[in-house]
Amino acid sequence: MAIPTLAVTTQQEGMMMNLWQEFINDPVIFISFTGLAIVIGLCIFYAIYFMYKVEHDQPDTK
Repeated sequence: MAIPTLAVTTQQEGMMMNLWQEFINDPVIFISFTGLAIVIGLCIFYAIYFMYKVEHDQPDTK
């Protein structure tokens, strides 16, 4: 009985390397994913910032 493994075959390894090389060498893909990462990062930052401000809000004293 063969024990299943999580080893990556050479074909899968070559495919991943090919995708990585294409990501690095194609400026359209690189800039698109970089821009997407920046937008997602800003969304996460402002969500956390908003939750922090709501939790630490103090009533106005007049």
